[in-house]
Amino acid sequence: MKKIFTLFLLGCSTLFARAQAIEGVISFTNLSHKDILIEVDGKQYADCGPAMTIRNLSHGLYKIKVYGRKFQRGNNKRPILYDNTVWVKSRVFFDIIINRFGRIFVDEQEIRGRWPDDDDQPVSRAMDDQSFQIFFQTIKKENFDSAKMPMAKQVIDLNYFTAEQVKQLLPLFDFEDNKLDMAKYVYGRTIDRQNYFIVYSVFNFNSSKEKLVEYLKNYK
Repeated sequence: MKKIFTLFLLGCSTLFARAQAIEGVISFTNLSHKDILIEVDGKQYADCGPAMTIRNLSHGLYKIKVYGRKFQRGNNKRPILYDNTVWVKSRVFFDIIINRFGRIFVDEQEIRGRWPDDDDQPVSRAMDDQSFQIFFQTIKKENFDSAKMPMAKQVIDLNYFTAEQVKQLLPLFDFEDNKLDMAKYVYGRTIDRQNYFIVYSVFNFNSSKEKLVEYLKNYK
């Protein structure tokens, strides 16, 4: 299967306490805008928005089901979109992605380095070009910033970028305030911060550039 970019989110629920060692991860990403229900080992999670991440799982077997939208006319049954028992490995992400048409894709990727919030400084290389293009096109297909923002942030949380990649990403957002918010958000995940000045050209208003300058100057 073609490599799918790793999707992450400070999701609607973190289900397990963080451990010292990096364990396995299951992440769910819903790009379909449909109401889905997630079940892991018999425990159900609903209304989790565009994504949910379960971190620090001990390696082993997990029974996972993903249910689609409820049938109409008072029928509470949901169609099963995905039903499988998966082996979650230490230091591996198991990603389940529901695309715009309700089709399920799964992917496994190794966790490299430490969790990003272990250290303010980047510890890994920037996202490779192929993964970035998949990420870019996925965000581009969304019609509204309200959908683009959480999807973009879920990727940013556990990846690193170059200033040039940030410059390409920001124009995907329609509103100036959202571009500014995203520029601030991804700065801590940028490996060549000394080149961040190239991002200023994305903004239409000097006030936005000034706000970004002030933010970067006070960034810790």
